[in-house]
Amino acid sequence: MSNRQAISKTLERLLAATSAKPAGKNQWSAPCPAHDDSSPSLSIGLKNDSIGLTCHAGCSVDAICKAVGIQVADLGGRQRAAKPAAKPKPLTVTIPQLSDAELAEARTAAGKLGPHKLTGYRLKSLFPYRTAKGAVWCYRARYDNASGEKQILPFHWNGADWVKGEPRVPRGGKPLYCLPETLATDGPVFVVEGEKCVNALRALELAATTSGGAKSAGKADWSPLAGRSCIIWPDNDEPGDGYAADVGEALAALGCAVTCIDLAALDLPGDGYDAADWLQDNPKAKARDVLALPTVALRGSEPEVTLIRAADVQAKPVDWLWDGWLARSMLHILAGDGGTGKTTLSLSLAAAVSQGGRLPDGTKAAQGNVLFWTGEDALAEVLIPRLQEAGADMTRVFFVRDVGEGRERRAFDPATDVYALEQQARRIGGVALVVVDPIASAVAGDSHKNTEVRRGLQPLVDLGEALGAAVLGITHFSKNSSSRRATERIIGSVAFSALARVSMVTVMGKDGACRFVRSKSNVGPQGDGFEYRIEVADRELDGKATKVSSVAWGGPLYGRADELLEQVEAKRLQRDEACDWLYQLLKGGPITSKELKAKAADDGVAWRTVERAKEQLDVIAERQGVKGKGRGVGDWIWRLPASSREAAGVAKASPQPKRPATKYSG
Repeated sequence: MSNRQAISKTLERLLAATSAKPAGKNQWSAPCPAHDDSSPSLSIGLKNDSIGLTCHAGCSVDAICKAVGIQVADLGGRQRAAKPAAKPKPLTVTIPQLSDAELAEARTAAGKLGPHKLTGYRLKSLFPYRTAKGAVWCYRARYDNASGEKQILPFHWNGADWVKGEPRVPRGGKPLYCLPETLATDGPVFVVEGEKCVNALRALELAATTSGGAKSAGKADWSPLAGRSCIIWPDNDEPGDGYAADVGEALAALGCAVTCIDLAALDLPGDGYDAADWLQDNPKAKARDVLALPTVALRGSEPEVTLIRAADVQAKPVDWLWDGWLARSMLHILAGDGGTGKTTLSLSLAAAVSQGGRLPDGTKAAQGNVLFWTGEDALAEVLIPRLQEAGADMTRVFFVRDVGEGRERRAFDPATDVYALEQQARRIGGVALVVVDPIASAVAGDSHKNTEVRRGLQPLVDLGEALGAAVLGITHFSKNSSSRRATERIIGSVAFSALARVSMVTVMGKDGACRFVRSKSNVGPQGDGFEYRIEVADRELDGKATKVSSVAWGGPLYGRADELLEQVEAKRLQRDEACDWLYQLLKGGPITSKELKAKAADDGVAWRTVERAKEQLDVIAERQGVKGKGRGVGDWIWRLPASSREAAGVAKASPQPKRPATKYSG
């Protein structure tokens, strides 16, 4: 089992045991199982194939794991002990108050720094933003004019003078308004937009805070509210909705129990109506009246089903990139045994699209750009020569390489980086075909589980729809599956074939003749196919002789997929299958015999059969020496001989007469 699969299983177990609820992308909140938790105080996150656990009440990662019945090592990565979060202080805490002299000095500074009196603006209010210990971080001054317009000016003491603007923002974010007062309470906290609303609620001895204006939520430090029960009271307008969503996401990630005042139930007048307005219109309201106001789950924190009327959908035909075979905006699967040329075949199709060349049925492809990602073959040594051999327009084929995150660069991961790929594809424009080799790399979890495969492939489906491009995923057949139906032979979950609108398969007969067959289609005809051969040409690249593979397309085939496969596919001996298995493992480079034995045990291949395959493929075994040690020390390394075709057993096949074939540039 791979590390990614193990992490996925641990995450499933953890989410089920804690009854966790989604709190953002790859984030969940749940009651902590390590203590008596009446509100969700446990944050669960998934990043870089490791699970992060944070109890905002201070429970250790070890205690949480023990309560669930897992090991800390099962979480992956390096786990750090959770820091105790700030808990609500008792009501008896003494909050340091600002003196009259301090406030008077700040008002004088606000008068000097604010708008000139000739503009008509006058200082209306002064709001001190303080740290948890009561120190003033900055002031926000509000100025109003006779027309009711306002201006907001932040200013602070820089150690020598009062200056406009905010001081340097702490690493965790800006402090919340009335933070010390909020921490001195143990009840629910109202989160509103603007200081005026905070003061109106605090006049009723209710805990209330804000980060400032409608777009300020992302810059604030919300961590002091971790684990608290929070009620968001947004302004009755579109910016208020956005502020509520931003605050709700931040608080949910901290394990807060978050609800929102039901503005619709209050039947509020006009846009921008806020908590202060409501309290002004309800002067007899007490704290209990405010706490009794109707609330709803925050929009976006609960699933919202979208319905669309059939009459509102305009019917349209399938937009074919290759009629009957590759449909724009849809996912396709190409599967087959190793050695049948799946990658070379996909490069042939990519070449045809890039140059607007001929497709296997003789029709001309619509010219477009191609995105190609592969995690199995070398770019300069394998893929580029094959594209050139196929006659591709090399200016229209783009290979997906690494991903930049700040100053760091890492390998592209189809399971997480599809959205970033979409942005780059839009900059290129005109993308008609996207190839993912292998498609199983797009699945972060277990590729044999339907739900995880569907979840993993959906971003690729969305990518195809967004770009109007056909997406072609390449994969393998399951072992010992020749007796099954064609669509059932695709390795992994049936969801690979089910989610694809068109599935295609490749097989090779004993004489080297291959068939490319359509095994399933939800949007067009099924069955039929084409003959093809993998041809190898001697070419000179960079002054050196090398062999380059290409596809020579043959004539069309008609009939059911299973029948077309059975006509050429003979039963293979166990040793032949072991040769394919061993070749696929070694073609990427040398592997130790220990690793091969472990892999053989996992895949159910007898080691004696592997040793016979080693002899048949002329695999070279040599001991890897250890510096400073004598002979007989070090691991045995297996590697393929210089000629990969001889290693694959192709060169040993008996010569066959050339079959007539029409070779297209695609």
